[in-house]
Amino acid sequence: MNLVNTFSISLKAIFSNKVRSLLTMLGVIIGVSSVVMLISLGKGLEAFVTQSFEDLGSNNIFVSPGNVFSEDGGFNSFQEQGLSAMSNSFTMSDVKEISRLREHVLKVAYYSVQSDTLKFMDNSEKSTILGTNADYNQVLITKLDKGRWFNASESESGDRVVVLGYKIAEELFGEVDPVQKKIRVGNVTFTVVGVAEEKGSGFGGPSFDSYTYIPYETLSRIYNINDIMDITVKARDDVEITEAIAVIEKTLEKSYEEDEFSVYDQAELLKVIQDILGMLTIALGGIAAISLLVGGIGIMNIMLVSVTERTKEIGLRKA
Repeated sequence: MNLVNTFSISLKAIFSNKVRSLLTMLGVIIGVSSVVMLISLGKGLEAFVTQSFEDLGSNNIFVSPGNVFSEDGGFNSFQEQGLSAMSNSFTMSDVKEISRLREHVLKVAYYSVQSDTLKFMDNSEKSTILGTNADYNQVLITKLDKGRWFNASESESGDRVVVLGYKIAEELFGEVDPVQKKIRVGNVTFTVVGVAEEKGSGFGGPSFDSYTYIPYETLSRIYNINDIMDITVKARDDVEITEAIAVIEKTLEKSYEEDEFSVYDQAELLKVIQDILGMLTIALGGIAAISLLVGGIGIMNIMLVSVTERTKEIGLRKA
C-alpha cells in the first residue's frame, strides 16, 4: 500500500504544479532529443557519403594532378589543391600510357572542363561542360534518363554530340523531348543524343544535373584545350587495387615528379572523409551534451525548489 500511496501522492503533486512539471519534462525531452538528433545527423551523413562512393562503382582508381593528401593523412587545403591543379595537368599521352596497362586496367575515363552558355530557341542556361570520352558513363556510373551516351567513334572523331544534365535539359526544353534536337553550345551547334538521370550534388559541391557532356576531342577543338584535369581508372576485378595503383604510379613517374600527381582509390578517399565526419560527429555530440547538461541543471533547480518549499511537509511525514 505504501508504494501505491507514494505513486498517488506523486501524481497529485505533478498535476497540482502543471507548469513546473511541464518545464521539467521539456528539460529532459530537449536534452535527450538533441543528443540523439545530432549524433544521428553525423551518422546519417557518413552513411550518405559511403553510399555515394559505392554508387560511383567498384574498383575505381582516381588519378589527380598535384598532391591531394597532406603529410598527416588528411586533405590539403582547397587553396593548395587549386594551385597544384593549376600548375599540374595531364595529357592524352598519359591517358594512352595508362590505357596500355591491360593486365591491370579495364577502362579509363578522363575529362577537362569549360564553362559556356547553352541555347535552345529562346531559352538559355549557363553550364559546366565536361569534355570526356565514351567510357566515362561506365566508369563513373552515369545513368541515362533518355537517349544514349556518345559512342567511341563519335568521341574519337570529335562529333558535335551532347548529353545534357537532367536540370539543364529541363530548363532548356521543359516538357519537350530533347533527344535529336539541335542546341547551341556557345556559338557551335550540337545534336542532343541523351539526357542524364537526375543525380543531385556531390558532397555539397555543384549539382551533377547542371553538367553538360561532350566528346573531349570536340571540347579540345572548340576551346583550344589540350590539358586533362582528371583521370579515373577502372581496375580489373581479378587485380588487387594496391597493385594497380603501384603500376599506374610507376608509369606516371616516368614523366612527373612524385608530388606532381596523386593516385588513390575509393577506400583511401573514403577513409579520410570518414575520419573528418567522425570528428564532426564527436563535435556534434559534445554540443548536444552541453544542451543535456544545461537541461539537467534546470531540472535540478526545479527539484531543489520543490523539495525546499515542502521541507515542513517532508519532516511531518517522516515524523
